Amino acid sequence: MARGRSNKRKQPAQNDDASASNPSIGQALKKQKRDQDREEGALPHKRPVAPELMDWSVHYPAFVDESVEAVGTAENEQRTDDLQEGGESKLPRMKKQVEIADIGCGFGGLLFALAPRMPDKLILGMEIRVSVTEFVKNKIWALRSQQASLSNTSTIQPPHISTSESTDNPAASDGATNPPDPTTAPTAPAADESGIPSTESTASKDPVPGSYNNISVLRTNAMKFLPNFIQKAQLSAIYLCFPDPHFKARKHKARIVSAALLSEYAYVLRPGGLVYIITDVEDLFEWMRSHFAESELFARVDVKGEQDIARETKGRDVKQAGGEDVDEREVEEKRDGGTLNDEEQIGWDIMHHETEESKKVTRFSGKKFAAVWRRREDPAWPDESEH
Repeated sequence: MARGRSNKRKQPAQNDDASASNPSIGQALKKQKRDQDREEGALPHKRPVAPELMDWSVHYPAFVDESVEAVGTAENEQRTDDLQEGGESKLPRMKKQVEIADIGCGFGGLLFALAPRMPDKLILGMEIRVSVTEFVKNKIWALRSQQASLSNTSTIQPPHISTSESTDNPAASDGATNPPDPTTAPTAPAADESGIPSTESTASKDPVPGSYNNISVLRTNAMKFLPNFIQKAQLSAIYLCFPDPHFKARKHKARIVSAALLSEYAYVLRPGGLVYIITDVEDLFEWMRSHFAESELFARVDVKGEQDIARETKGRDVKQAGGEDVDEREVEEKRDGGTLNDEEQIGWDIMHHETEESKKVTRFSGKKFAAVWRRREDPAWPDESEH
């Protein structure tokens, strides 16, 4: 008898057992969950085509210059795609510009710690994940509302800030989110014994300097669109705190430090500006250190206590391996970027203690690898008379 095709059909696997029966399905589901926010990022985003078209008043309403009337220029009208026919792009004038950027700010630990220590500087967190950006934004408005109630003053109501990137027409924004109830807002940070403000919940009856009006968060991919928001030589500091290590070699191009990105960081940093980096992955730190060392745009800064930490870490590793004493040449490195002043040192100290990842590494007795680089002065143009 000829062997025929069976009429029985295979029953489809149950959804609950799909990942267990087929590893590829499990990996796909894991990737889909991990990249859920990034999948939303595949949708068309609206962002300013130039920093001059960015409306910062929705992020820092307390710093709007009310004495100057917002005006629209013909250049803005030509460069804005979303303007209605015959319309004008009117941008409120700001008293200050964004001066500090935390790229990949996560849940905003660095922002909330820096805010009361630098109340006169506008600090911006840049984050690609939608849900994380929304969390930080809501917490900022909750803290502002709480501070206003503590000082018995009225607070500016939160504007309609979209969770996606800002629109090409700054006057058009959507995706409003009501601020959290101030009664459930986190309490203001209080300084610990070391003088570093803590974001832990503490009982505080006095408003903090700045009342968190100087911080905000922006949903964007800073690796692609940083120059769309920040002008040339605008920033005094950039923080890269515990970035994604991207361990696989084929993903190294997605790391937050590369030759091309260093050029962009140098573009938005003013001469003398700083780039702070910290990670708990030694391989990633060496990757970033080598790229900065090869760049002619940055110089390594001699940070107080940094070499002692490096020597202690290296010595512990050598001792555990049963090797010889530490070779100072492996720890020492040419540092011609000067030293940090008191204000710049504050950023270094807070970076080591106040980010969520930093606290996690400390809790599990992990290692931290950190460094600071200073933007070099631009070389002088050659005198034309010499040619």
